[in-house]
Amino acid sequence: LAMHNYESTFTTFPNAGDAEASDAPEPKYRHSWRVLILPYIDQAPLYNEYRFDEPWDSDHNKQFIDRMPPIFKCEGVEDPTKTSVHVFTGPGSPFAENKAPKFREFTDGLSNTLLVVEAGPETAEIWTKPGGLDFDPEDPLQALGDIGETFLILLGDGTVRNLPKTMEAETLRKLIQC
Repeated sequence: LAMHNYESTFTTFPNAGDAEASDAPEPKYRHSWRVLILPYIDQAPLYNEYRFDEPWDSDHNKQFIDRMPPIFKCEGVEDPTKTSVHVFTGPGSPFAENKAPKFREFTDGLSNTLLVVEAGPETAEIWTKPGGLDFDPEDPLQALGDIGETFLILLGDGTVRNLPKTMEAETLRKLIQC
């Protein structure tokens, strides 16, 4: 819902924050998509304290690292400042090349495209750090790390599903690429 509400406001989904982007609140600096959606996950006060005119790891913005919203907490991630909730930034994914994708770019449908994934604990990053998971289209499961028997995904239509680790690589690749 947060991703869709962001899209309703800005006519794009947030970018991953890998590089400067013209749709970022302050294009000079990189900021995580997780920070950009804060107002849409009932975290507007935290969003309002964050400084978009400074880098994500500025002295001021570093103070928010230990205030990670509960929605980003993941089983197996011991560090309370890190999350393994990611967008994919690999080839053909909605967030590749720091795109801020629009609905019309999901040519195979929002219900057939993965937006967000909960990967294995070893993929955890500081929640305010810009970026996403790069993946190899030939072996997309490898980017997820140690996920156990299933992993959680958010599709472009807002549906949340648990997928089996045993799914075909080709099927996962098609879900990741829009």
